[in-house]
Amino acid sequence: MPCPSMRTRLHPAVTTLAILAAMLVPATAAHATAWTITDIGVLSEGPYAYSSATAINDLGQVVGISRGATGASRAFLWTPGQGMVDLGDLPGGTDMSGAYGINNAGTVTGGSTIVYSLEGTHAFRWSAQGGLVDLGAMPTSYYSVGVGINAAGTIVGWTGLPAVRTTAFTQAEGGAMTLLTTPSGSSTQANAINDSGTVAGFTLKTNGTTRATVWSGGTRTELPDLPGGADYSSAQAINADGLVVGGSGVANGGHAFAWTAAGGMVDLGDLDGGNVASVAWSVNDAGDIVGTGSSTTQPNHALLWRDGQMIDLGLVPEVQAAGWQLEQAMDINNQGQITGIGRLGGQVRSFVLTPVASPVPEPAAWLLLAAGGLALTVRRRAAAA
Repeated sequence: MPCPSMRTRLHPAVTTLAILAAMLVPATAAHATAWTITDIGVLSEGPYAYSSATAINDLGQVVGISRGATGASRAFLWTPGQGMVDLGDLPGGTDMSGAYGINNAGTVTGGSTIVYSLEGTHAFRWSAQGGLVDLGAMPTSYYSVGVGINAAGTIVGWTGLPAVRTTAFTQAEGGAMTLLTTPSGSSTQANAINDSGTVAGFTLKTNGTTRATVWSGGTRTELPDLPGGADYSSAQAINADGLVVGGSGVANGGHAFAWTAAGGMVDLGDLDGGNVASVAWSVNDAGDIVGTGSSTTQPNHALLWRDGQMIDLGLVPEVQAAGWQLEQAMDINNQGQITGIGRLGGQVRSFVLTPVASPVPEPAAWLLLAAGGLALTVRRRAAAA
């Protein structure tokens, strides 16, 4: 989420020739890489057991949600060589919790049920030293969820009443919950934070439109959507260089996008024959993007976008040999390891896909496309007030 490609600063006046050159970059890097795939299992085996991975750190530790033999769905931490650990739920909870983010210190965030006058959910911070800590919620609310965390331990997420209004928040380790700037009457949610403190998420406005949103240095910036979209975009992740990825409306559906301040929105597309339903869930510091897409034969395919190419991870030979059907690629770390959700033997399981030999990629072709978009006048639409 150590490759130099995303560290390259591109001049805005990239020409059409640069764009054409970028389009000719071959997909050799991903295809030349050998992979191993690991089934990270479940908390306990049972007829309805499953696991759903959401995030992976640079040590290869994975977090997510697993249901075991008792039927309880609990947040888990999986560590290579040690297996899966149940992180529990908050006091008074109803055996329901989920983990959505982890940093390299092994600190985890997520949400857990609590007991209130009405049942609610609170964001939590978990560490091996401190266990599960309730982060609370905004006044008059009994809902909050932690979604992302950076190296400093600052957590982001949302708080409020889901059916009424939610507000994005940040919470530094040892600090109080800070609500991020939100337009009057609108809802916001924070999904990711990089080590510079820039936050990515979305704003659901009073006119019904949803826009990917970035908060940086006290300034809230709404991003556009892709051409043909119906005023919908949502940011899911941001890397060290401020590259934002997520999903946007397009004509007849939605596509994954990549956005930079210099180049604007780039449509990452969908698989051939897909039903226009792709989304990018994560990006690492090398600019590798993972997510999900669709095809004529299968609604969900785990995808990797690298060097201007879209790779269907379900077609990786090692994946096919192991009998996996990969449906969602949820996160990618700076070592190139990918975690997500698939099916193995008809059961829903989480996987870790590890590159055996990861070549250093050339500057990502889609990034050249993004910068070139300035020269070609990328169409933008002003965000509605």
